Amino acid sequence: MNKPHKLAILCAPRCASTWCAQSILQSGISFGHEALTGSGGVGWWLALDNDIRDKCEHVIHIVRDPLSAIASIMAWFIFDSRCYYALDDHIGGDEVTRHQTALGRAMAMYYEANRLSRDKSNGQSYTMRHYPKMLIELLLGIDVDWIAEPVNTRKHVSLTWGGLYICDEALAHKIGEQWREVLNRSEGGR
Repeated sequence: MNKPHKLAILCAPRCASTWCAQSILQSGISFGHEALTGSGGVGWWLALDNDIRDKCEHVIHIVRDPLSAIASIMAWFIFDSRCYYALDDHIGGDEVTRHQTALGRAMAMYYEANRLSRDKSNGQSYTMRHYPKMLIELLLGIDVDWIAEPVNTRKHVSLTWGGLYICDEALAHKIGEQWREVLNRSEGGR
């Protein structure tokens, strides 16, 4: 089956999708942010597309450090919860919106969006630290020029694992397991 796009990169919100799209666009090819254009796209909204694997030859998943990502999600969505409801609607439950605190919702958003992205990428998950630069270059046939993960210049709170456990111990444990699984895969099982 001939698929219209070469690559979809799935992630949770606030996990450098804008930076990734801009890096690829600077290479001179058409690549969307939160949409598929030309050679493909990157973003968490793409994980809500049930037909993403039918539209793209390759689907991969990138994961940002949980403490940084959850703090950023919490700061970004504190006044706009539409994204939380969109994810809950897609997965058919209230896994995100049932949480009463901004931290609880951000934790659930991070976990559920990464779980969904991992599943749709058939487990092709990579950390930002082990960003799949060579894989993206190979799949798109381009030279992508970046050497480090982006720096988030937004002011937001600093989180600790202890803070996550205080908020929701069971969810913090699941996030920790999810992160360790991606680290192990990214580091070649070390």
